[in-house]
Amino acid sequence: MSKQSRDYFTFFRSFFDAISDLDDTAQLELYRAIAQYSLDGEEPELKGIASTIWKVIFPNLRNSRKQYENGLKGGAPKGNANARKLKKPTLEEVEAYTKEKGYQMEASQFYDYNEARGWVVLKKMDWHEAADLWEQKINSGEYDN
Repeated sequence: MSKQSRDYFTFFRSFFDAISDLDDTAQLELYRAIAQYSLDGEEPELKGIASTIWKVIFPNLRNSRKQYENGLKGGAPKGNANARKLKKPTLEEVEAYTKEKGYQMEASQFYDYNEARGWVVLKKMDWHEAADLWEQKINSGEYDN
C-alpha cells in the first residue's frame, strides 16, 4: 500500500467505544496507531488487547485509505462499477453513434423518448447499451422506427 500522507481521516464512534474500556496506556497506543495509519499509512506493531482491537478496527481504516488513494488517482479503479460515469448524451452524440453503428433507428426518437423520461435508463445502463437494446427491439419488430 502506498504511504500517501493525508491531512484528515474519519474516526468512528465504534472505535471510541471499543477503546474507551482500556487502560490509559492501551488507549494511547491505539489512538496513536489509528492516527499513524490513517494519516501516513504506517501499520503499527501492537500486542495484547490493543492488537485484538486493532484487528477489528483495521478493515475500516484500510478501506478508508484505499478510497482516499483512489480519489487521488481520479476515482474508483478501472473495471469497478462505481467507475462508470453514466452521463446523458447530446442528440448529436446519439446521431453519431447510430450512424457509426449503421442502425436503422431514428436517433431523435430514441433521444426524445429518453429525454422525456429524464434518462431513467441511465440508472441501469450506459446510454450506448440502451441504444443497442432499442435497435434490437426495432429489428425484432417490438418497436416501430
